[in-house]
Amino acid sequence: MPPERKALARRSLWGALIGLAAGAFMLLAQSAGWLSPLENLTWDWRARALAAPGAATDKVKVVALDQASLDWAQKTNGLSWPWPRQVYAPILQFLARGGAKAVALDIIFSEPSVLPGDDEALGQALTQAGMAVGAVMLGRSSGQFSAWPPVWRSKLPLVDGDRMAPQSMVQALAAPRAVLPVAHIGAGCKALGNVMEEAGRDQVIRRITPVRWFNERAVLTLGLAAYCPANDCKLAWSPGQVSIGSRQVPLDPGGRTVLNYRGPPGTHQKFSAAAIIQSELMIQEGRKPTLKPGLFKDCYVVVGFTAPGLHELRATPLSSNY
Repeated sequence: MPPERKALARRSLWGALIGLAAGAFMLLAQSAGWLSPLENLTWDWRARALAAPGAATDKVKVVALDQASLDWAQKTNGLSWPWPRQVYAPILQFLARGGAKAVALDIIFSEPSVLPGDDEALGQALTQAGMAVGAVMLGRSSGQFSAWPPVWRSKLPLVDGDRMAPQSMVQALAAPRAVLPVAHIGAGCKALGNVMEEAGRDQVIRRITPVRWFNERAVLTLGLAAYCPANDCKLAWSPGQVSIGSRQVPLDPGGRTVLNYRGPPGTHQKFSAAAIIQSELMIQEGRKPTLKPGLFKDCYVVVGFTAPGLHELRATPLSSNY
């Protein structure tokens, strides 16, 4: 073989070996998670660059138990925190009056109220509203329940889809323990949704688990638990995705999906709980309310805490305080 051909063959061989070595290193680095910090960094940049509020977010609103609400309750009614649970009833009444499509309560009422009849009053308000979704927390080690009480099994949306899920996914996403609401409140909810979500290694929330399992029953994450009963949609699994009604949600091997953030904190319209309660009481007294109930027509409303010391802060690609 001419020297030129030999040199070319050696270079080709070395090139192939270097390529194979680089490929093997990249596979090793990917499987070991060495590239995750870089991928997370670029993903956060892409999320910040591409996230933008869209028209659909007009149908998602927030009722916040903020510091102004706590101050108002203390000053006007002498109510310290925690509030009696019957105080939440006017919020539900106002949202139902306005035609809200669903209300997701990002609050777990896991312990009985110390006030007589308090849990019953909130349970009755939930039943009358007819579209409120309560929160449960599915975990691996904490939680007072290891099985569903009968009253809650009927509160899980899309149970027809349980048997269609791949068994490997059911086992991987099964939670042995759960924190559940007290009986009267759980019974009043239309559905129940999971609020437990694990962050990444750097404690940033980039993905969520749309469906988990507890005691052999599927439990949707809270947002989906509010959306699905209101739209009468069913679950269907196929390789790499779950269909929720007409929508296809891609899943990673761990059963999680990447969140497409609409925008930074404050993207969704927010109302103070105090303003909602006052408006409902004004209507009941025959007076003109500060807020019009129609603001919530056909909306999905999340009720939760934003007051300092009460709210749950999470880091996201868009903000370290979300």
